[in-house]
Order: sequence, then C-alpha cells, then structure tokens
Amino acid sequence: MENGTAAERTFPRCLGLGTYSRVSYALPAITYDRFECCVGLHAPLGAEGSVAFRIYADGEAVFDSGIMTDADASRKITMPVCRVRELSFDIEARGKRAPGKNHAVIAEPLLFKAKSPPVPDIPRVR
Repeated sequence: MENGTAAERTFPRCLGLGTYSRVSYALPAITYDRFECCVGLHAPLGAEGSVAFRIYADGEAVFDSGIMTDADASRKITMPVCRVRELSFDIEARGKRAPGKNHAVIAEPLLFKAKSPPVPDIPRVR
C-alpha cells in the first residue's frame, strides 16, 4: 500500500503457485534462526482471486493469513526457525471469487543463518 492505495511491487525472487499447493523446505539442524517472506496474490494474474496461506513448522501451524484477496496488500512474515527441521507452505482457494484467478506469490523467501549456534538442550539427571 502506498498512500492508502494498492500499488504493484516487483520482487527479484519469488515462488508463483496455484491454489491447493504445498511447498516444503528441509532445514539443517540449528543452522538458521529466522525466516522472512512476503505473501499475497500476483497483481495481474491474481485479480479477483481469493486465497489463504498457512505456514507449518515441523507439522505445527504457525501462521494463517486468513482470506486474502487482490484488494489486500502483501503481508510480510518473520518467524524464528532455530530448531525447525521442515518449513511448509499450504496455499488454498478461499471464498467465492474467480477461482481461476488464485495465483499466489511467496516473495523474497529468505533464511537467515544463526550467528552462533544455540546451546542444545541437555537432559538433566536428578
């Protein structure tokens, strides 16, 4: 959004997906500490579309966008992934808008390396 109106943005790196898609990343143990991306509908191809994005960390839901339409601005997501082994995205069609227009985008997916590896949990004996 710019000055209260929707504006198109161009991203140098992104994944363009249809609805009912799943993308999963296997993450090496304790290598990355943060993940960021923007999610939304493709400007011209997603016009009149309606989708929902869900992100799972090791099978547990950690983000749900709710219904997003072409009227919604993209959403930036930042989340910790220090001990996550698999990060997955589900994209689903939602609502009764134009079903052939649900072209979703995951823009600028970035993993940030941990500066120093965290201390692993050490079992305690009593």
